[in-house]
Amino acid sequence: MKKAIYIDCDGTLTTDHLWRSLPETDRIAVQKFLFGGDRVYMNNWMRGKYSSEEANQYVASGLGLSYEYLWDIFVEDCKNLYIDPKLLDEIKRLNKTYVTILMSGNMDCFTRFTIPALNLTKYFDHISISFDEGLHKTDNNGELFSKWETKTSVPLGNSLLLDDQQQVLDIFSDLGGKPLKTTGPVDSLEILRSL
Repeated sequence: MKKAIYIDCDGTLTTDHLWRSLPETDRIAVQKFLFGGDRVYMNNWMRGKYSSEEANQYVASGLGLSYEYLWDIFVEDCKNLYIDPKLLDEIKRLNKTYVTILMSGNMDCFTRFTIPALNLTKYFDHISISFDEGLHKTDNNGELFSKWETKTSVPLGNSLLLDDQQQVLDIFSDLGGKPLKTTGPVDSLEILRSL
């Protein structure tokens, strides 16, 4: 019987954030502007309603910063996202016994810049990004997991989820899957090594 493992990215494989190379004052302003408050814009971007260009224009206009300045740093940071090679090696090892799915709440920039730069298709059998799916993992009581259960032909009862978000883990558990809670990349490495 086939098994599957779903692996989150942010907070699970990496702690790198968007625009992290901006000078501190600008970085804090961008984080507060996009991630503070209700996060409606951010969530809509992650569901595919805006492109990275539109999001950078929105931030540039909102904060009075140069679009080109923001965009250049944004793209470079996407391309240079750090994932410990030891984590990727463990995922590659698990390919022998699991169908591996990178399932990330993320934007088009991840597909366009991060995946090719880090050659992530070499390590994962499948990659699911909320931007492309139009869905977050928590939408409609985990509809995305049910969709991937059909796509991979692996029952969720035979599947694991490595994630740092309790709400996502709870939904996965309710669907019959086995949740694996991580506190970050170092913890994730230990968990993957134990499988």
